Amino acid sequence: MVRLHFAPAAGTGRARVAFDPMSEGNATLMEAHRHNAWATRELLAFCAQLRPEQLSQPRPAPLAGVHGSILETFDHIVCSDGGYLGALTGHRPAWAHERGLSSDLGELPPRVDEAEALWMGFLSLPDDAARKVFLDDGTYETHAAIVTAQALHHGSAHREQICAILRDFGLDPPEVQPWDFADATGRSRWIKPE
Repeated sequence: MVRLHFAPAAGTGRARVAFDPMSEGNATLMEAHRHNAWATRELLAFCAQLRPEQLSQPRPAPLAGVHGSILETFDHIVCSDGGYLGALTGHRPAWAHERGLSSDLGELPPRVDEAEALWMGFLSLPDDAARKVFLDDGTYETHAAIVTAQALHHGSAHREQICAILRDFGLDPPEVQPWDFADATGRSRWIKPE
């Protein structure tokens, strides 16, 4: 049961909804992070069919942003996810420190799986969304909720860059939007009118 509390917003006199982190509301964030991991794994599986030179070929911006190749972009997605977890939990997976290219995409899915499990663990515990979190060697301060939101946005933005590169190669990348996740995992269905 999701518990919502209505309280006046400071200085406005208007009611605002306060979220209780002990409610099942984190189940929604868990689903969002499950999608994030699923989408990365789907795209990794698709890219496993590419030739090594396609994976490592530098691509100009805006196709690949600042990360250049498909391999570099995947490495950035996965290592950053580990970094966000480290900022939130104080435990950064060892592979999240190893920013460097692998010529084998096969190393990345287990890291995605580990990050997903770590996200599920983190989101299963109560946490203060407004808790201060420090990133970039302590030079950037924000709230824990922002780091969580950034992790989801970051994965989506860079997966779209990889999809743009694949389209530039003349390939049709897999659909990895939340709707596709829901369809592929039995979380949605089409209902035919009677």
